[in-house]
Amino acid sequence: MKHPTRAAIYVRISRDTEGEGLGVERQEAECRELAERHGWQVEQVLVDNDLSAYSGKPRPNYDRLLRAIERGEVDAVIAWAPDRLYRRLQDLSRFVETVSAARVQVRTVTSGSIDLTTADGQMHATIVAAVAIQESQRKSERLRSKHRQIASEGRHAGGGPRAFGYSCRQPANAKACTVPGCRHDGVTLIKAEAEAVRWAAARILDGWSLRRVAKSMPLRSTLGNPWSPTTMRGILTAARTAGLREHRGEIAAKAVWPELLDRATWEAVRVVLTDPARNRRHTSQRYVLASLVYTVDGEKMSARPTAEHRRRYVQQDGRCNIDADNLEALIVEAVLQRTDAASFPIRAHEVDPEAAGEVRDIEGRLAEAAQMYGDRLISLQEWITAKKPLDAALATARDRLRPTGTPAAISAALAGAGALRASWPELDHDTRRDVLGALIERVEIGPAIRGLNKFDPRRVNVIWRA
Repeated sequence: MKHPTRAAIYVRISRDTEGEGLGVERQEAECRELAERHGWQVEQVLVDNDLSAYSGKPRPNYDRLLRAIERGEVDAVIAWAPDRLYRRLQDLSRFVETVSAARVQVRTVTSGSIDLTTADGQMHATIVAAVAIQESQRKSERLRSKHRQIASEGRHAGGGPRAFGYSCRQPANAKACTVPGCRHDGVTLIKAEAEAVRWAAARILDGWSLRRVAKSMPLRSTLGNPWSPTTMRGILTAARTAGLREHRGEIAAKAVWPELLDRATWEAVRVVLTDPARNRRHTSQRYVLASLVYTVDGEKMSARPTAEHRRRYVQQDGRCNIDADNLEALIVEAVLQRTDAASFPIRAHEVDPEAAGEVRDIEGRLAEAAQMYGDRLISLQEWITAKKPLDAALATARDRLRPTGTPAAISAALAGAGALRASWPELDHDTRRDVLGALIERVEIGPAIRGLNKFDPRRVNVIWRA
């Protein structure tokens, strides 16, 4: 006796705006009705929710469907429409090959039977896929055009959580909003949050680390979470914070919402936070000399513990290493003795106010050149020729925004002879590292003496900054 036809239902929705899977549930219900009309037994229901077939991103359950067909576990495939199964010719080719080899039937709610075992059926499927591709491309073009226009007008794109520092954009949910002073318009400043952002920016320009700023932030994020260095960097460098509308990585227009930071401060903070030299802060927080220790041959030594969890600084190939506790104690005492004997000249931590205006002017000229190219008033080569010197000038102007002088945290620690020794016990880890980095160029470690299995200060040579 022939067994009942075993059917697999595949449902997919590329964007679940309701976030509840209602789209795929409706598809599944209609597919089950189709299976019942044919007298088929539904063995599997495979769902890829909020995944686009056109994007080419992996669809885990679609891959499981093909594997089930190859293993002979499925006699028929049911989908709501052909484009639920494939929207790219690459996917169609793979699907046709798999289905044809297994002699599996394919039915859809909207288009009926698809016979992929014949040339006519495959041609029809190819046409359907081509139409779906064109539809997706047109939709993408319309969306790109829409978002370009919204950005050029400085408006919100919509969606997402409330931006820190601003009212929410959900007038319909006004009763549920608990933010003091919120007007539900997306542009009104929340005073306490705006002041917190300005406090954070000032601390960055004073030389604080992102980690220290995030830990000391007086308010939590809009989601109620503590700040991390990553989220702190994000809000301080976002164009939105300077009252600007960004689109595809470029400043598109002045935004309809007010600024949290003035342009000069925002540019200066962004220059500081994007400085590659700040990468040293990501080294282990337990090593106060991280990025300052080198071999005598000039190779940087890494902060890396032993298998027994003893802290040490190690050359990449392991040939040269030194105990971290003893080395740090030696260097800190050398620094304290040096600062006990004399005060250090302190120059105020300043930002060039004219550089921000120059940055705005150059960005405006770049935007104008891009618009002329977009309007076909100049050729691609003319646009590239105009852009190259402007990019170089922009980099120079932004470099002038880098704060000069001594950060406030270090200035306070070096205010006079003996000041550092008095304040050292209260300094946090990041400030200690910054102070040491301000005074020391590098610490060179010489080779160990064979057979001498203890810390040897004679291996250590401190190169002081001028």
